[in-house]
Amino acid sequence: MLDVLCNTNHVSNAESTHEQPLLANRLLVVYENHPLESTTVRAVPRLLAQLAVHFASTARATEVITISPGNSRLKDVRSVSATLGYTGRLNCRVRGSRLARSLGFRQSIDATTGYQRIKQALMPFEQTADERTVLVVSTMTAAIVAKQVLPRARVIYWIQGMPRLGQESLASRAVAAADAIVAPSKAIYEDLFALICRDRFSAPVWTIPNWSNQSQVKTLSAAVVDETRQRIGLTADDFAIMHVGRAPEKGLQVAKTALAIGQFQKNTVLVTIGGAKKERRRLSDRAEFLQLGWLSLEELNSVYQTCQLGLVPSVWWENCPLALIEMMSLGICPIGSRVGGIPEMIEHGKNGIIVDAPNDVTAWASAIETLAGDDALRNQLGHQASLSVQQNFNQLQLLTRWRQVLNTAVSTAS
Repeated sequence: MLDVLCNTNHVSNAESTHEQPLLANRLLVVYENHPLESTTVRAVPRLLAQLAVHFASTARATEVITISPGNSRLKDVRSVSATLGYTGRLNCRVRGSRLARSLGFRQSIDATTGYQRIKQALMPFEQTADERTVLVVSTMTAAIVAKQVLPRARVIYWIQGMPRLGQESLASRAVAAADAIVAPSKAIYEDLFALICRDRFSAPVWTIPNWSNQSQVKTLSAAVVDETRQRIGLTADDFAIMHVGRAPEKGLQVAKTALAIGQFQKNTVLVTIGGAKKERRRLSDRAEFLQLGWLSLEELNSVYQTCQLGLVPSVWWENCPLALIEMMSLGICPIGSRVGGIPEMIEHGKNGIIVDAPNDVTAWASAIETLAGDDALRNQLGHQASLSVQQNFNQLQLLTRWRQVLNTAVSTAS
């Protein structure tokens, strides 16, 4: 059994994060893939950045440092750039090349650029890191290298994705390296535990959802929404449906097919964010596809509010998708796949609709038709979705629980 230390009761508004001092004297927030920025549209670096900024402002006695590619310009946070010189990058390329594999050289994690970036960035802390140094990491690679370079420090593995096929051994090593694990959904820790089948899964697990930063998700006036609709090419009569993500596992093809076969009363437009280029084309007589490419966070917030319905048609593992939280917080009625942690966020028939078979385009078309044709039901579910975000995904409440995680990791150090 997993040792689950999750308190499911909500923290009251009267409870202040200042009542519980942070025990760590240094907090390192590590991400090797992208710079940590509070306003990026990328979910993981944004959440990590917001966590760093929060504790930098509320725990003045703790030095907060971010380690990521480039320089993170976060208030009161020291930034260390995780970069790799030409020789290091060349060495990783050679060791990971087809020629090296054909010659029988064993592929290992330390041959990756991500591993080497983090290792070099952590080396300056090797002599001073002790049990009151806490690292928050969100990738398997970062968890492993953090414990290797700083063995006395406390490593908190914030799981933001499931390992892919063939990565079971890597996942086992990451779990073994962690002193605590934070899972944004119950589904991810249950499935991870089942996947790696570890009797020695000894790290305590805290289930803490991702959160919505309400200062970044603002309700706009009707005039601004109308102007945004005109700017992106939506008419007053178009029924707009929101989708975020370009990766195949985000189910864009399922959504496009569902709209192509759906029977709609008015012109229905699937608005999707992501992809390298803007694109617009017709899917059927009553359905269109509109791809807007990558947007800033402010632009994304505006486009959300041009849509009457939100889709999360993921066909592969989902954790606690930030796009879903943001759409729900704005009162956009969601339809989601029964995949990963999505059913923990959408209660079927209460604050949205769940499609049981992720790839069943007929079921998706039916769900979209139902909500597109019933304004009262759609608005009711959207209102309940907004209330559920206020109750379950409140940033300050969840960061209070994060403070418990950090302090417990320090206080239980042997």
